Amino acid sequence: MKRLVEPTSQRSYRLGDRPTAVSTNNAHILFELRKVLQKPPVIEVSIPSAKGKQEGDSEMQPLIIPMGNPSPKYSEATVKQYERSEEIKQYILNLANGICECCEQQAPFITDDGKPYLEVHHLQPLALGGPDTPENTVAICPNCHRELHFGRDRGQTLQNLCKRVKRTKMPTVF
Repeated sequence: MKRLVEPTSQRSYRLGDRPTAVSTNNAHILFELRKVLQKPPVIEVSIPSAKGKQEGDSEMQPLIIPMGNPSPKYSEATVKQYERSEEIKQYILNLANGICECCEQQAPFITDDGKPYLEVHHLQPLALGGPDTPENTVAICPNCHRELHFGRDRGQTLQNLCKRVKRTKMPTVF
């Protein structure tokens, strides 16, 4: 069997196909083998250079496109959903008038019903005891919404948002 991943002196592996097993220092790593109908395509991508090289240098390295899963499995789950006030949602969206209250930019697009698309975000999540009130909600674009949930600086972004939107206050839990 041909190995397309070649060991280096540091016991790591270069990009390429995976070996069926690796053994180092009494540790064994086994890889699942699957029969595939075709060889995965390989593309060349530019990878930024490591520290110490000139800025702008890059190396072309192979990147294997994953085959994916033609029949993904699924699982079923029960979730707790909070009932939100449609009146609060519409009130907050109307106050924003199509402008994200976080970045102060126009909504990214217009919906099928002709309204600017913004999302209503609870500053203190309902799951953490936050109320569904105008003081705890803001109308924001999808990018700002993701940033408030997953951004590295989400605490600072939240603080700036609460300072900008006068009806709100900084939540104690977020």
